[in-house]
Amino acid sequence: MIWGAIGAAGALASSALVLALRERSRRLKAELETTAAERDQAKAAIEGLRVDLEQINLEVRRLQALTSPLPMDSERLWPGLEDWSEGRLLDLAARLVYVRPLIPYPYWRFDADWDSRDFSFALRRRVWQAFHHRQLDSALEMKWYRDIQLVLHLRNDIGRQLFVTGTIDPNEFAWLETVLQPGMTFLDAGANEGIYSLFAAAHVGAEGKVWSFEPSQRDHRRLIENLERNHLSQITPFQIALGANDVETTLSVAREEHSGHNTLGHFVYDGVSSDRRETVALLRLDSLVRQEGLTRLDVVKADIEGAEFAFLQGADEVLRKFRPILLLEFAGASLRAQGASPEQMAGHLRSLNYTLYTFDSNSGLPELAGLDLASWSHNVIAWPAERPMPFGTD
Repeated sequence: MIWGAIGAAGALASSALVLALRERSRRLKAELETTAAERDQAKAAIEGLRVDLEQINLEVRRLQALTSPLPMDSERLWPGLEDWSEGRLLDLAARLVYVRPLIPYPYWRFDADWDSRDFSFALRRRVWQAFHHRQLDSALEMKWYRDIQLVLHLRNDIGRQLFVTGTIDPNEFAWLETVLQPGMTFLDAGANEGIYSLFAAAHVGAEGKVWSFEPSQRDHRRLIENLERNHLSQITPFQIALGANDVETTLSVAREEHSGHNTLGHFVYDGVSSDRRETVALLRLDSLVRQEGLTRLDVVKADIEGAEFAFLQGADEVLRKFRPILLLEFAGASLRAQGASPEQMAGHLRSLNYTLYTFDSNSGLPELAGLDLASWSHNVIAWPAERPMPFGTD
């Protein structure tokens, strides 16, 4: 019995030892599995950090590219773009079209955004350079404000400005947005391809009128193209110039790149040269209004490369009778090239009881014109003094 008891005790001890060993083995296995899982988690974390680091490096390189000025002949974006077909370039340009919101633009000037480091601007600039390099006279359709369809000619200043930066004269258009009302009559002297005429027509509506004046054969043809594209019957185009006399005169037509600088005087800006000279009809606005029987005139825009003072002289009766709001270019060099001056223009307008406003460079909004004409904006508003200016500037 003693040996039997000892054998039973030994069996129990052996069984307990086996159980203990099994438990220890289980715990070790669990610990190993936990360690393996932690190791896998660590590996996954390391891989995630590696991916994050690669993304960070890519972002750094992208930002470096954005902040690096691109020279005019840069091929770092789309190398070989100059070898693309015209149709393929136009398709790409159409996909990149951008229209800036219709709000004031402090410190705006022509080509203000040409050197922008924004990636989308750089892409559009690069595409424009491809057109320019090959001297392609390509026309691009652009959907503009109020669903206006503009045909841009990419070789000239207007097409380049609108395509690359999405805006032109932003402060003037933002101001006109608040002034133009349905039923008004708008006069556009120096319409060029018609961007002001189209904008006005979209605001005055079918019950309003737009008189659009462009004497150049080339740009009058483009004006008609834009009018037909938009089916705007309220616009009446005139292929005549407006001035101080009823005569025939000579118009110097600028080359394509600077087609907005056609003039009755001579070119005053660097790089602008003549393509040809054309004989055009010159009429006083007073004569034309009597002839056409116009009964209302609300807003006038005149950008006629130095002939603005002559235009005012030929519109004396109209200005006194209808008292329209005026948006006039005040370019000293151009005015002097035609025997006038900004001081002469300002004095004449004040004698007609107009109050003058310029566009404040800090805000892009109209402000009462100061005494120093050298500080005035390129375009000036002449507002009938008997009516309040609705911008809190009086």
